[in-house]
Amino acid sequence: MPLLALGLLLSLWQRDGLLRAWPVFLVAQVAGLVLAPLAGPGAALPLIAGGVLVAVSAALLRRVPAWLAYLSSVTCGFGSLAVALQGHGFLDLPWPAHAGLLFGVNLAAALAAGLSQAVLAGWPGSAPRIALRVAASWIGAILLLSLAFELSRPLS
Repeated sequence: MPLLALGLLLSLWQRDGLLRAWPVFLVAQVAGLVLAPLAGPGAALPLIAGGVLVAVSAALLRRVPAWLAYLSSVTCGFGSLAVALQGHGFLDLPWPAHAGLLFGVNLAAALAAGLSQAVLAGWPGSAPRIALRVAASWIGAILLLSLAFELSRPLS
């Protein structure tokens, strides 16, 4: 869900927002891969909370500042890989598993951004931007509920 929120935010930021942020996004993913062994049992909480902030920003901000787009890319890229590989040593899994995780993270963000761009390009007026902001608010609500469920149970 945070990656979907990121795709929406980057599309609302600029027409080629994901392409502009992709180098930062990729570096953050590699950092997440390297630092994943340090992630503890509550590693998903910061990712979910960051996803809430990304979704809320996409829903509420009329203009997304560049620094927020890049910071959101770092948060979602780093967090996704750190959480996915939590509990494993550095390069503990076979290389296809790491490649698949990297591919999946990039695919999720790219699909959300691509679909958002198609919506923005396909219909005239402000209705598509409003629809994407509504979608971002729903993603934020889902993430907020997920965060509440995560916080209501003990960490194991």
